[in-house]
Amino acid sequence: KKTFNDENRCAITCPFAALIVARAKKGPLIKPNGIGEPAHGQLHGFTKIKPKRLGLRVMYRPIQNTRIIMEIIAIGPRDRNKVYAIAANHLHDFRLETSECHQADTRPP
Repeated sequence: KKTFNDENRCAITCPFAALIVARAKKGPLIKPNGIGEPAHGQLHGFTKIKPKRLGLRVMYRPIQNTRIIMEIIAIGPRDRNKVYAIAANHLHDFRLETSECHQADTRPP
């Protein structure tokens, strides 16, 4: 575990934070611009971090503007398919919610 301080605020101990920072330093973008292997199907545009020592997969989408942002969609067991199913469900639910919000915004008063 590593401890991070944010301008003398409370220290946060999180093994995931260290992994994400390490990936960001290595190149969080999807190949050929980074080291991330591309996901397929519903998770196109996403990639993963899979630290063996923690037995996890972290699914994220790298977004590149002036900085690179890593949008994490799921953290789950390193089981072959489980985290992919979790990520796909989260993405599906997010798309439904945003679609419903958009429809509500465009309805006449």
